Amino acid sequence: MGEPADIYVIGFQEVVPLHAGTVFGIEDSGPARKWQALIRKTLNKPIQNKKSYSEPSSSGEVTSEDFDTHSSDSDIDAKSTILEENSLVPISIEESPTASKALNHLNTPISMESLFQVYRRTECIGLRVPSVKGTASEPAACTRPHEIFPVRKQFHYVRVVSKQMVGINISVWVRRKLRCHIHNLKVSCVGLGIMGCLGNKGSISVSMMVHDTSFCFVCTHLTSGEKEGAQLRRNADVTEILERTYFPSTNLVDNDIPNTICGHDLIIWLGDLNYRVNAMGSDARFLVAREDWTTLFEKDQLRKEIHGGIFNGWHEGMITFPPTYKYALNSTCYVGEDAKQGEKRRAPAWCDRILWHGKGLKQLSYRREELNISDHRPVMAVFIADVEVAHACKLNKAMHFLV
Repeated sequence: MGEPADIYVIGFQEVVPLHAGTVFGIEDSGPARKWQALIRKTLNKPIQNKKSYSEPSSSGEVTSEDFDTHSSDSDIDAKSTILEENSLVPISIEESPTASKALNHLNTPISMESLFQVYRRTECIGLRVPSVKGTASEPAACTRPHEIFPVRKQFHYVRVVSKQMVGINISVWVRRKLRCHIHNLKVSCVGLGIMGCLGNKGSISVSMMVHDTSFCFVCTHLTSGEKEGAQLRRNADVTEILERTYFPSTNLVDNDIPNTICGHDLIIWLGDLNYRVNAMGSDARFLVAREDWTTLFEKDQLRKEIHGGIFNGWHEGMITFPPTYKYALNSTCYVGEDAKQGEKRRAPAWCDRILWHGKGLKQLSYRREELNISDHRPVMAVFIADVEVAHACKLNKAMHFLV
């Protein structure tokens, strides 16, 4: 997709290595901060300014929406007297680099930026939008504006939430002019790892209202393994996530806001779901060598769960890409292909998936990205969503977003 989206949802399942120190010790937020800085830098690259479907009509007046008022997403530049316009790439419509190009900048030096406050368990997050308005000519009236009030750099995309639980991390980025239409933002975490409660496995769910439509993004890392019984444990994880994820109402006005995952209008479930293929390793590798994805996908466990199983009623786009797991590091070869490596010969599988549920949501693309920095290959999907808007002239808006 060559156009930027209105909303970007980015999830990690092992943002830190999973070992005793990270699971039982103090949460290591360092790698997440680096990724957040990289994401912000990539999304806010300068691009040609074009109108998106969700963006309001242009106006000469500078309103509170034109400033990124969230301190964690705004850089104060006391030397600047002009608002700097930046931008990048998925829910929106403009020409810009694709997400795959954006991820090619992993080696670009970046500065550490302050991370969003870490929200534990279930959290309610308020978005502040100042009521004070000004005109574009007002800053010029100040002879030395940088001494009176530091100017905030403008970002086309701002982060509305970022949450980490051990290795799982999710962040949601939106167009700056869309942020004032996002409300009732809440986060809920479910730990399913060691002892059935620690965060090395589990989920982070984000609930939010976009205009009058409720969205829920569920980032998960389910039980691994391909032995008998592992699929049932993954199904049990899904049941636990659906039952234990809860978004409490904060006041009487929130009575109509959904409290559970399935109560939302539109739901995206993403992450390392860890479902495997029911095939011997040699048979699976034979089909991989022939690039016979159709035959191999018929043996996919999650496909069966979508058709009458734990994910009955959910949807997934057509898979036309190779299995995403398990690769040798810094290699295009699956683990076990090279007998000299001495690695366990396992069946390649589509462990990394993106599912959706709800009416008014259409998937435009579904693919994997060829990044060899992990034993997984990341997947990406682009959606367009119908969003209800309480407006006399317009009842629905089409929005693009990427996961």
